[in-house]
Amino acid sequence: MRAAPLVIALVLLAPCAWAATASPSDSAAVRAAIDQGNAAFVRAWQTGDADLFASLFAPDGALLRPGGGLIVGRDKIRARMRDVFSNVRMTEGTITTADVFVIGDMAYETGSWNFTIGPIGSTTSEPDPGHYVEIWKRDRTGAWMMWRDIGVPRMPSEEPAVPGDAGSPASPASPPAGAAPHGTVRGPRRAESSHGPRLKAIRFGRLIDGKGHTIQDALVLVEGDRIRSVGAYSKASIPQGAEQFDFTRLTGIPGLIDVHTHMTYWWDRAPGSRPWQELEARPAMQTLYLAEENARRTLETGVTTVRDLGSFQYMDISMRDLINRGAMVGPRMFVAGYGLYPTMSPFQDAPQAAAGGNADGVEGVLRAARQQIAAGADVIKIYGSTGSADDVTGYQTYTYEEMKAAADVAHERGKTCAVHSYGPDGARDAVRAGANSVEHAIDIDDGTLREMARRSVTYVPTVDHNRYYAEHAAEFGYGDTA
Repeated sequence: MRAAPLVIALVLLAPCAWAATASPSDSAAVRAAIDQGNAAFVRAWQTGDADLFASLFAPDGALLRPGGGLIVGRDKIRARMRDVFSNVRMTEGTITTADVFVIGDMAYETGSWNFTIGPIGSTTSEPDPGHYVEIWKRDRTGAWMMWRDIGVPRMPSEEPAVPGDAGSPASPASPPAGAAPHGTVRGPRRAESSHGPRLKAIRFGRLIDGKGHTIQDALVLVEGDRIRSVGAYSKASIPQGAEQFDFTRLTGIPGLIDVHTHMTYWWDRAPGSRPWQELEARPAMQTLYLAEENARRTLETGVTTVRDLGSFQYMDISMRDLINRGAMVGPRMFVAGYGLYPTMSPFQDAPQAAAGGNADGVEGVLRAARQQIAAGADVIKIYGSTGSADDVTGYQTYTYEEMKAAADVAHERGKTCAVHSYGPDGARDAVRAGANSVEHAIDIDDGTLREMARRSVTYVPTVDHNRYYAEHAAEFGYGDTA
Protein backbone atom coordinates (compact mmCIF):
# COMPACT_ATOMS: atom_id res chain seq x y z
CA MET A 1 0.00 0.00 0.00
CA ARG A 2 1.47 3.34 -0.97
CA ALA A 3 -0.26 5.63 1.48
CA ALA A 4 2.20 5.96 4.36
CA PRO A 5 -0.22 7.37 6.91
CA LEU A 6 -2.60 4.49 6.28
CA VAL A 7 0.07 1.91 6.94
CA ILE A 8 0.88 3.72 10.17
CA ALA A 9 -2.59 4.35 11.38
CA LEU A 10 -5.42 3.02 9.30
CA VAL A 11 -4.57 -0.18 7.52
CA LEU A 12 -6.36 -2.31 10.05
CA LEU A 13 -8.87 0.24 11.27
CA ALA A 14 -12.43 -0.36 10.25
CA PRO A 15 -15.16 2.28 10.32
CA CYS A 16 -16.44 2.71 13.82
CA ALA A 17 -19.89 2.58 15.35
CA TRP A 18 -21.85 5.63 16.45
CA ALA A 19 -23.59 5.86 19.82
CA ALA A 20 -27.08 5.68 18.34
CA THR A 21 -30.00 3.89 19.93
CA ALA A 22 -31.62 0.94 18.18
CA SER A 23 -33.59 -2.13 19.15
CA PRO A 24 -31.65 -5.35 18.48
CA SER A 25 -34.76 -6.85 16.90
CA ASP A 26 -35.15 -3.93 14.50
CA SER A 27 -32.63 -4.56 11.71
CA ALA A 28 -33.48 -1.30 9.97
CA ALA A 29 -32.76 0.67 13.13
CA VAL A 30 -29.48 -1.15 13.65
CA ARG A 31 -28.46 -0.47 10.07
CA ALA A 32 -29.33 3.21 10.57
CA ALA A 33 -27.10 3.28 13.66
CA ILE A 34 -24.28 1.74 11.65
CA ASP A 35 -24.69 4.27 8.85
CA GLN A 36 -24.63 7.10 11.38
CA GLY A 37 -21.48 5.67 12.93
CA ASN A 38 -19.75 5.34 9.59
CA ALA A 39 -20.57 8.95 8.78
CA ALA A 40 -19.11 10.04 12.12
CA PHE A 41 -16.01 7.95 11.45
CA VAL A 42 -15.39 9.74 8.15
CA ARG A 43 -16.04 13.12 9.77
CA ALA A 44 -13.51 12.39 12.54
CA TRP A 45 -10.87 11.60 9.95
CA GLN A 46 -11.65 14.63 7.82
CA THR A 47 -11.57 17.03 10.78
CA GLY A 48 -8.82 15.32 12.78
CA ASP A 49 -11.11 14.93 15.80
CA ALA A 50 -9.55 12.27 18.03
CA ASP A 51 -12.17 12.80 20.74
CA LEU A 52 -14.98 12.06 18.30
CA PHE A 53 -13.10 9.05 16.98
CA ALA A 54 -12.63 7.59 20.48
CA SER A 55 -16.24 8.28 21.45
CA LEU A 56 -17.40 5.88 18.76
CA PHE A 57 -16.01 2.93 20.75
CA ALA A 58 -17.44 1.13 23.75
CA PRO A 59 -15.42 1.73 26.95
CA ASP A 60 -13.77 -1.68 26.46
CA GLY A 61 -13.67 -1.37 22.68
CA ALA A 62 -10.58 -2.33 20.75
CA LEU A 63 -9.14 -1.88 17.30
CA LEU A 64 -6.51 -3.97 15.60
CA ARG A 65 -3.58 -1.87 14.48
CA PRO A 66 -0.88 -2.61 11.86
CA GLY A 67 1.44 -5.37 13.00
CA GLY A 68 -1.34 -7.24 14.77
CA GLY A 69 -1.33 -5.32 18.06
CA LEU A 70 -4.56 -4.40 19.82
CA ILE A 71 -5.30 -0.90 21.06
CA VAL A 72 -7.80 -1.42 23.87
CA GLY A 73 -9.92 1.24 25.56
CA ARG A 74 -11.04 4.74 24.65
CA ASP A 75 -8.13 6.58 26.25
CA LYS A 76 -5.52 4.60 24.35
CA ILE A 77 -7.46 4.89 21.12
CA ARG A 78 -7.78 8.65 21.62
CA ALA A 79 -4.05 9.04 22.28
CA ARG A 80 -3.18 6.97 19.23
CA MET A 81 -5.44 8.94 16.93
CA ARG A 82 -4.21 12.30 18.21
CA ASP A 83 -0.77 11.23 17.10
CA VAL A 84 -2.11 10.07 13.74
CA PHE A 85 -4.17 13.20 13.12
CA SER A 86 -1.18 15.42 13.86
CA ASN A 87 0.44 14.04 10.72
CA VAL A 88 -2.25 13.02 8.23
CA ARG A 89 -5.80 13.79 7.20
CA MET A 90 -8.46 12.18 5.04
CA THR A 91 -9.48 14.24 2.02
CA GLU A 92 -12.14 11.86 0.73
CA GLY A 93 -13.76 8.78 2.19
CA THR A 94 -16.59 6.38 1.54
CA ILE A 95 -17.72 3.35 3.53
CA THR A 96 -19.91 0.68 1.98
CA THR A 97 -21.72 -1.75 4.26
CA ALA A 98 -22.24 -5.17 2.67
CA ASP A 99 -24.09 -7.12 5.37
CA VAL A 100 -25.33 -6.68 8.92
CA PHE A 101 -26.30 -9.59 11.17
CA VAL A 102 -27.93 -8.91 14.56
CA ILE A 103 -27.79 -11.51 17.33
CA GLY A 104 -29.16 -10.22 20.61
CA ASP A 105 -27.04 -7.32 21.83
CA MET A 106 -24.32 -7.96 19.23
CA ALA A 107 -24.27 -6.88 15.59
CA TYR A 108 -21.80 -8.08 12.96
CA GLU A 109 -21.05 -5.90 9.96
CA THR A 110 -18.96 -6.57 6.86
CA GLY A 111 -18.06 -4.01 4.25
CA SER A 112 -15.35 -2.08 2.46
CA TRP A 113 -13.77 1.35 2.60
CA ASN A 114 -12.24 3.64 -0.01
CA PHE A 115 -10.29 6.51 1.51
CA THR A 116 -7.87 9.10 0.19
CA ILE A 117 -5.24 10.07 2.75
CA GLY A 118 -2.47 12.65 2.64
CA PRO A 119 0.09 14.32 4.93
CA ILE A 120 -1.07 17.56 6.52
CA GLY A 121 0.18 20.54 4.52
CA SER A 122 0.84 18.49 1.40
CA THR A 123 -1.05 18.60 -1.86
CA THR A 124 -0.30 14.91 -2.38
CA SER A 125 -2.75 12.23 -1.29
CA GLU A 126 -3.07 8.53 -2.02
CA PRO A 127 -6.01 6.10 -2.26
CA ASP A 128 -6.22 3.36 0.32
CA PRO A 129 -9.00 0.76 0.01
CA GLY A 130 -9.78 -2.16 2.28
CA HIS A 131 -12.33 -4.61 3.70
CA TYR A 132 -13.51 -4.90 7.28
CA VAL A 133 -15.47 -6.89 9.82
CA GLU A 134 -16.91 -5.04 12.80
CA ILE A 135 -18.51 -6.31 15.97
CA TRP A 136 -20.86 -3.85 17.62
CA LYS A 137 -22.30 -4.08 21.10
CA ARG A 138 -25.46 -2.51 22.47
CA ASP A 139 -24.92 -0.87 25.88
CA ARG A 140 -27.38 -0.48 28.74
CA THR A 141 -28.85 2.70 27.26
CA GLY A 142 -29.56 0.99 23.96
CA ALA A 143 -26.67 2.71 22.16
CA TRP A 144 -24.81 0.68 19.53
CA MET A 145 -21.07 1.16 19.82
CA MET A 146 -17.96 -0.33 18.28
CA TRP A 147 -16.59 -3.22 20.36
CA ARG A 148 -14.12 -5.02 18.07
CA ASP A 149 -12.74 -3.55 14.87
CA ILE A 150 -10.79 -5.62 12.30
CA GLY A 151 -9.78 -4.48 8.83
CA VAL A 152 -7.68 -5.78 5.95
CA PRO A 153 -6.07 -3.39 3.44
CA ARG A 154 -6.35 -4.03 -0.28
CA MET A 155 -3.22 -3.69 -2.39
CA PRO A 156 -3.54 -1.10 -5.17
CA SER A 157 -4.13 -2.73 -8.54
CA GLU A 158 -1.11 -1.04 -10.12
CA GLU A 159 1.19 -3.01 -7.81
CA PRO A 160 1.16 -6.63 -9.06
CA ALA A 161 0.88 -9.29 -6.40
CA VAL A 162 3.44 -12.05 -6.14
CA PRO A 163 2.16 -15.63 -5.83
CA GLY A 164 2.03 -16.68 -2.20
CA ASP A 165 0.30 -15.75 1.02
CA ALA A 166 -0.27 -12.00 1.05
CA GLY A 167 -0.77 -9.97 4.18
CA SER A 168 1.16 -12.26 6.51
CA PRO A 169 2.87 -10.71 9.51
CA ALA A 170 6.62 -10.29 9.29
CA SER A 171 7.11 -12.89 12.01
CA PRO A 172 5.25 -16.08 12.98
CA ALA A 173 1.50 -15.80 13.35
CA SER A 174 0.84 -18.22 16.19
CA PRO A 175 3.22 -17.84 19.16
CA PRO A 176 2.60 -20.61 21.69
CA ALA A 177 2.23 -20.60 25.45
CA GLY A 178 1.22 -17.10 26.31
CA ALA A 179 2.30 -15.20 23.27
CA ALA A 180 -0.36 -13.41 21.36
CA PRO A 181 -0.91 -14.02 17.65
CA HIS A 182 0.43 -11.89 14.79
CA GLY A 183 3.94 -11.42 16.14
CA THR A 184 5.48 -8.52 14.23
CA VAL A 185 9.12 -7.47 14.08
CA ARG A 186 9.43 -4.03 15.61
CA GLY A 187 12.28 -1.58 15.79
CA PRO A 188 13.12 2.10 15.27
CA ARG A 189 10.84 3.47 12.59
CA ARG A 190 12.92 5.14 9.91
CA ALA A 191 11.63 8.31 8.33
CA GLU A 192 9.43 7.42 5.38
CA SER A 193 8.59 9.50 2.35
CA SER A 194 5.22 11.21 2.11
CA HIS A 195 4.14 8.32 -0.10
CA GLY A 196 4.53 5.68 2.59
CA PRO A 197 7.05 3.06 3.66
CA ARG A 198 9.28 1.81 0.89
CA LEU A 199 8.48 -1.52 -0.66
CA LYS A 200 11.32 -4.02 -0.34
CA ALA A 201 11.86 -6.95 -2.69
CA ILE A 202 14.06 -9.60 -1.04
CA ARG A 203 15.38 -12.51 -3.10
CA PHE A 204 16.52 -15.72 -1.38
CA GLY A 205 18.26 -18.73 -2.88
CA ARG A 206 15.86 -20.84 -0.86
CA LEU A 207 12.94 -20.05 1.43
CA ILE A 208 11.36 -22.25 4.11
CA ASP A 209 7.81 -20.96 4.42
CA GLY A 210 6.96 -22.47 7.82
CA LYS A 211 4.13 -24.54 6.35
CA GLY A 212 6.16 -27.56 5.31
CA HIS A 213 7.25 -26.20 1.94
CA THR A 214 10.53 -24.96 0.51
CA ILE A 215 10.61 -22.45 -2.33
CA GLN A 216 13.72 -22.40 -4.50
CA ASP A 217 14.81 -18.96 -5.74
CA ALA A 218 12.13 -17.13 -3.78
CA LEU A 219 11.00 -13.51 -3.67
CA VAL A 220 9.48 -11.84 -0.60
CA LEU A 221 7.80 -8.44 -0.87
CA VAL A 222 7.79 -6.44 2.37
CA GLU A 223 5.99 -3.15 2.93
CA GLY A 224 6.74 -1.43 6.20
CA ASP A 225 6.61 -4.17 8.84
CA ARG A 226 4.27 -6.42 6.87
CA ILE A 227 5.06 -9.25 4.48
CA ARG A 228 2.84 -8.62 1.48
CA SER A 229 3.61 -11.66 -0.66
CA VAL A 230 5.83 -14.72 -0.98
CA GLY A 231 6.49 -16.76 -4.10
CA ALA A 232 8.88 -17.96 -6.78
CA TYR A 233 11.10 -15.26 -8.25
CA SER A 234 10.49 -16.52 -11.78
CA LYS A 235 6.74 -15.90 -11.42
CA ALA A 236 7.00 -12.57 -9.64
CA SER A 237 6.73 -9.01 -10.84
CA ILE A 238 8.72 -6.51 -8.78
CA PRO A 239 6.84 -3.20 -8.45
CA GLN A 240 8.59 -0.16 -9.85
CA GLY A 241 10.60 1.72 -7.25
CA ALA A 242 10.94 -1.20 -4.85
CA GLU A 243 14.25 -1.46 -3.00
CA GLN A 244 15.86 -4.76 -4.00
CA PHE A 245 18.05 -7.08 -1.93
CA ASP A 246 19.93 -10.07 -3.35
CA PHE A 247 20.35 -12.82 -0.76
CA THR A 248 20.50 -15.69 -3.24
CA ARG A 249 23.41 -17.24 -1.33
CA LEU A 250 21.23 -17.47 1.78
CA THR A 251 18.18 -19.41 2.98
CA GLY A 252 15.27 -17.45 4.43
CA ILE A 253 13.18 -18.79 7.31
CA PRO A 254 10.18 -17.45 9.27
CA GLY A 255 10.92 -15.51 12.44
CA LEU A 256 11.64 -17.73 15.44
CA ILE A 257 9.86 -17.59 18.80
CA ASP A 258 11.53 -17.98 22.20
CA VAL A 259 8.86 -18.57 24.83
CA HIS A 260 11.06 -18.29 27.94
CA THR A 261 13.48 -15.38 28.17
CA HIS A 262 14.72 -12.82 30.70
CA MET A 263 15.78 -10.03 28.37
CA THR A 264 16.71 -7.56 31.11
CA TYR A 265 19.25 -9.86 32.77
CA TRP A 266 22.49 -8.15 31.68
CA TRP A 267 26.03 -8.71 32.96
CA ASP A 268 29.13 -6.78 31.86
CA ARG A 269 31.52 -9.62 32.83
CA ALA A 270 33.77 -7.28 34.79
CA PRO A 271 36.57 -9.20 36.59
CA GLY A 272 35.43 -10.45 39.98
CA SER A 273 31.75 -9.73 39.35
CA ARG A 274 28.87 -12.20 39.48
CA PRO A 275 25.75 -11.93 37.29
CA TRP A 276 23.12 -12.06 40.05
CA GLN A 277 24.91 -9.73 42.45
CA GLU A 278 25.55 -7.20 39.72
CA LEU A 279 21.93 -7.32 38.59
CA GLU A 280 20.70 -6.63 42.12
CA ALA A 281 23.16 -3.78 42.75
CA ARG A 282 22.80 -1.82 39.50
CA PRO A 283 20.01 0.80 39.22
CA ALA A 284 17.13 -0.44 37.09
CA MET A 285 17.35 2.36 34.53
CA GLN A 286 21.01 1.59 33.88
CA THR A 287 20.19 -2.07 33.42
CA LEU A 288 17.36 -1.30 31.01
CA TYR A 289 19.69 0.86 28.92
CA LEU A 290 22.45 -1.75 28.88
CA ALA A 291 20.03 -4.62 28.21
CA GLU A 292 19.19 -3.14 24.83
CA GLU A 293 22.14 -5.25 23.68
CA ASN A 294 20.19 -8.39 24.64
CA ALA A 295 17.15 -7.24 22.68
CA ARG A 296 19.18 -6.37 19.60
CA ARG A 297 21.18 -9.60 19.61
CA THR A 298 18.04 -11.65 20.08
CA LEU A 299 16.52 -10.10 16.98
CA GLU A 300 19.77 -10.53 15.03
CA THR A 301 19.69 -14.28 15.70
CA GLY A 302 16.33 -14.52 13.94
CA VAL A 303 14.11 -14.54 17.05
CA THR A 304 11.34 -12.08 16.29
CA THR A 305 8.99 -12.82 19.20
CA VAL A 306 9.74 -13.62 22.84
CA ARG A 307 7.74 -14.36 25.97
CA ASP A 308 9.75 -12.76 28.79
CA LEU A 309 8.99 -14.40 32.13
CA GLY A 310 10.14 -12.08 34.86
CA SER A 311 12.12 -8.95 35.60
CA PHE A 312 12.68 -6.36 38.32
CA GLN A 313 10.99 -2.97 38.66
CA TYR A 314 8.99 -3.68 35.51
CA MET A 315 12.02 -3.26 33.25
CA ASP A 316 10.55 -5.87 30.90
CA ILE A 317 7.38 -3.81 30.44
CA SER A 318 9.49 -0.71 29.74
CA MET A 319 11.61 -2.61 27.23
CA ARG A 320 8.54 -3.94 25.44
CA ASP A 321 7.04 -0.47 25.22
CA LEU A 322 10.28 1.10 23.97
CA ILE A 323 10.50 -1.50 21.21
CA ASN A 324 6.87 -0.91 20.29
CA ARG A 325 7.51 2.86 20.12
CA GLY A 326 10.48 2.32 17.84
CA ALA A 327 12.93 3.68 20.41
CA MET A 328 14.76 0.36 20.85
CA VAL A 329 15.68 -2.46 18.47
CA GLY A 330 14.34 -5.82 19.54
CA PRO A 331 11.77 -8.56 19.04
CA ARG A 332 8.08 -8.37 19.79
CA MET A 333 7.76 -9.01 23.54
CA PHE A 334 5.07 -10.51 25.75
CA VAL A 335 6.06 -9.85 29.34
CA ALA A 336 5.21 -10.90 32.91
CA GLY A 337 6.44 -8.09 35.14
CA TYR A 338 7.32 -9.65 38.49
CA GLY A 339 7.04 -13.40 38.87
CA LEU A 340 4.97 -14.28 41.96
CA TYR A 341 6.76 -16.04 44.83
CA PRO A 342 6.01 -16.75 48.52
CA THR A 343 7.75 -15.08 51.45
CA MET A 344 8.61 -18.45 52.92
CA SER A 345 8.06 -22.12 52.26
CA PRO A 346 9.15 -25.22 54.21
CA PHE A 347 11.81 -25.89 51.60
CA GLN A 348 13.53 -22.49 51.61
CA ASP A 349 16.49 -21.77 53.88
CA ALA A 350 15.53 -18.14 54.47
CA PRO A 351 12.60 -15.81 53.82
CA GLN A 352 12.53 -14.15 50.43
CA ALA A 353 12.88 -10.37 50.49
CA ALA A 354 9.60 -8.55 49.89
CA ALA A 355 9.34 -7.10 46.40
CA GLY A 356 6.81 -6.54 43.65
CA GLY A 357 6.07 -10.23 43.17
CA ASN A 358 5.86 -11.27 46.82
CA ALA A 359 2.52 -12.99 47.49
CA ASP A 360 1.29 -15.23 50.31
CA GLY A 361 -2.02 -17.07 50.43
CA VAL A 362 -4.90 -16.93 47.99
CA GLU A 363 -5.72 -13.28 48.73
CA GLY A 364 -2.08 -12.26 48.37
CA VAL A 365 -1.77 -14.07 45.04
CA LEU A 366 -4.97 -12.47 43.76
CA ARG A 367 -3.69 -9.02 44.70
CA ALA A 368 -0.19 -9.51 43.26
CA ALA A 369 -1.48 -10.99 40.00
CA ARG A 370 -3.84 -8.07 39.54
CA GLN A 371 -0.98 -5.66 40.22
CA GLN A 372 1.09 -7.21 37.43
CA ILE A 373 -1.77 -6.87 34.96
CA ALA A 374 -2.41 -3.28 36.06
CA ALA A 375 1.27 -2.53 35.42
CA GLY A 376 0.94 -3.86 31.87
CA ALA A 377 1.86 -7.55 32.06
CA ASP A 378 0.79 -9.84 29.21
CA VAL A 379 1.20 -13.07 31.18
CA ILE A 380 1.17 -14.04 34.87
CA LYS A 381 4.21 -16.01 36.00
CA ILE A 382 4.17 -17.84 39.34
CA TYR A 383 6.99 -19.80 40.98
CA GLY A 384 5.25 -23.05 41.81
CA SER A 385 8.39 -24.83 43.04
CA THR A 386 11.93 -24.30 44.24
CA GLY A 387 14.71 -24.72 41.73
CA SER A 388 16.58 -21.79 40.22
CA ALA A 389 20.18 -20.69 39.81
CA ASP A 390 22.21 -23.30 41.76
CA ASP A 391 19.15 -24.73 43.52
CA VAL A 392 18.45 -28.06 41.83
CA THR A 393 15.50 -29.04 44.04
CA GLY A 394 11.91 -29.05 42.87
CA TYR A 395 9.77 -28.77 45.98
CA GLN A 396 6.30 -27.31 45.59
CA THR A 397 6.02 -23.76 47.01
CA TYR A 398 2.43 -22.77 46.21
CA THR A 399 -0.71 -24.78 46.90
CA TYR A 400 -3.20 -25.77 44.26
CA GLU A 401 -5.57 -23.07 45.53
CA GLU A 402 -2.90 -20.37 45.27
CA MET A 403 -1.92 -21.42 41.75
CA LYS A 404 -5.57 -21.46 40.75
CA ALA A 405 -5.96 -17.91 42.05
CA ALA A 406 -3.15 -16.75 39.75
CA ALA A 407 -4.55 -18.63 36.76
CA ASP A 408 -8.07 -17.33 37.39
CA VAL A 409 -6.92 -13.70 37.48
CA ALA A 410 -4.96 -14.17 34.28
CA HIS A 411 -7.84 -15.80 32.43
CA GLU A 412 -10.39 -13.25 33.66
CA ARG A 413 -8.28 -10.57 31.98
CA GLY A 414 -7.66 -12.51 28.80
CA LYS A 415 -4.06 -13.29 29.81
CA THR A 416 -2.21 -16.56 30.23
CA CYS A 417 -0.52 -18.14 33.24
CA ALA A 418 2.94 -19.72 33.27
CA VAL A 419 4.03 -21.82 36.26
CA HIS A 420 7.69 -22.36 37.12
CA SER A 421 7.94 -25.93 38.39
CA TYR A 422 10.89 -28.31 38.40
CA GLY A 423 9.29 -31.10 40.41
CA PRO A 424 6.31 -33.41 39.78
CA ASP A 425 4.06 -32.11 42.58
CA GLY A 426 4.13 -28.49 41.48
CA ALA A 427 3.58 -29.46 37.86
CA ARG A 428 0.61 -31.66 38.77
CA ASP A 429 -1.16 -28.90 40.70
CA ALA A 430 -0.21 -26.29 38.09
CA VAL A 431 -2.00 -28.25 35.38
CA ARG A 432 -5.04 -28.86 37.59
CA ALA A 433 -5.13 -25.16 38.49
CA GLY A 434 -5.40 -24.04 34.87
CA ALA A 435 -1.84 -23.10 33.93
CA ASN A 436 -1.31 -22.50 30.23
CA SER A 437 2.31 -23.61 30.39
CA VAL A 438 4.66 -25.42 32.75
CA GLU A 439 8.22 -24.08 32.74
CA HIS A 440 11.44 -26.07 33.22
CA ALA A 441 9.77 -29.23 34.60
CA ILE A 442 12.44 -31.93 34.59
CA ASP A 443 10.24 -34.43 36.42
CA ILE A 444 6.60 -34.90 35.38
CA ASP A 445 4.65 -38.08 36.03
CA ASP A 446 2.74 -39.87 33.28
CA GLY A 447 -0.65 -38.89 34.64
CA THR A 448 0.25 -35.21 34.55
CA LEU A 449 1.58 -35.55 31.01
CA ARG A 450 -1.70 -37.10 29.91
CA GLU A 451 -3.64 -34.30 31.58
CA MET A 452 -1.41 -31.70 29.91
CA ALA A 453 -2.18 -33.26 26.54
CA ARG A 454 -5.90 -33.30 27.29
CA ARG A 455 -5.92 -29.65 28.37
CA SER A 456 -3.44 -28.47 25.69
CA VAL A 457 -1.01 -27.21 28.33
CA THR A 458 2.35 -26.29 26.81
CA TYR A 459 5.56 -27.81 28.17
CA VAL A 460 8.55 -25.44 28.05
CA PRO A 461 11.67 -27.49 28.92
CA THR A 462 14.18 -24.58 28.75
CA VAL A 463 16.89 -27.01 27.64
CA ASP A 464 19.35 -24.28 26.67
CA HIS A 465 18.72 -22.45 29.94
CA ASN A 466 19.86 -25.51 31.90
CA ARG A 467 22.80 -26.14 29.57
CA TYR A 468 24.02 -22.56 29.95
CA TYR A 469 24.02 -22.74 33.75
CA ALA A 470 25.95 -26.00 33.63
CA GLU A 471 28.57 -24.72 31.18
CA HIS A 472 29.02 -21.36 32.96
CA ALA A 473 28.76 -22.56 36.57
CA ALA A 474 32.11 -21.00 37.51
CA GLU A 475 31.06 -17.57 36.28
CA PHE A 476 27.95 -17.74 38.45
CA GLY A 477 29.88 -19.09 41.44
CA TYR A 478 27.96 -22.37 41.48
CA GLY A 479 29.36 -25.52 43.06
CA ASP A 480 29.73 -28.96 41.52
CA THR A 481 26.20 -29.99 42.50
CA ALA A 482 24.48 -27.17 40.57
